[in-house]
Amino acid sequence: MKNGKVQEIIEKWGRESEHTTDMLLDIKSEFGYLPGETLIQISAEVDVPLSEMYNIIDSNDALNLSPNGHHPKRRKSKYRYVVPGWEKPW
Repeated sequence: MKNGKVQEIIEKWGRESEHTTDMLLDIKSEFGYLPGETLIQISAEVDVPLSEMYNIIDSNDALNLSPNGHHPKRRKSKYRYVVPGWEKPW
């Protein structure tokens, strides 16, 4: 299922390396993240090195390599956990 959908996206963009970002955005919207096996498949079929794809992913905030969870990510402050977007209670 996953390979067939990825193949459709690659065919949609014509296997051209200048459309790599568009392909990655379509895959992210389809699966919610960028699975590693899809990156390898695109790299082989479009002839773009994986290092170049990782540079594209790193420079684009809309792309991520891991699925988003249901709950927001927490970062630990010095004394308590802070959830982005929440106001301080004091």
